Amino acid sequence: MGNFTLSEIIWIMLVILIVFGPHRLPELARKAGALAAKARQAAQTVRDELTTEYGDTIAPLRDVGDELKAARRELRDSASSILREVDQPSRPPSPRPRSPKPRPAARVDEEALAEAASPATDDAAPAPPSPDDAGKPDEADGPA
Repeated sequence: MGNFTLSEIIWIMLVILIVFGPHRLPELARKAGALAAKARQAAQTVRDELTTEYGDTIAPLRDVGDELKAARRELRDSASSILREVDQPSRPPSPRPRSPKPRPAARVDEEALAEAASPATDDAAPAPPSPDDAGKPDEADGPA
């Protein structure tokens, strides 16, 4: 109630003007203003009487309300600071690491390379059996 649009207010004023006429309108406005002032004064009187009558009861409730408002404000501030920390990047991205400089080629010892490429000698471990020898007994095991 009390949420009137401008067009609704204009329609209400038009109806009042038609019903009461232009010569009685100032008298009605004065009476409406006096009635509104009396209503405000009566509401203030009731509020003052309730405050004096129940002030001792209401004071602790107001204190609790104030504490709750302070806690709500503190919680809101904490939440907003946490959100700001989450939204901001923790540190700027570091630049991409540079690729290492190529090293000059090492000299190759040709003798060591030739030794590594030569066929195995008798000192070397025996070669693993080939797939063709699978299932055949080894000569070292003796006759089966």
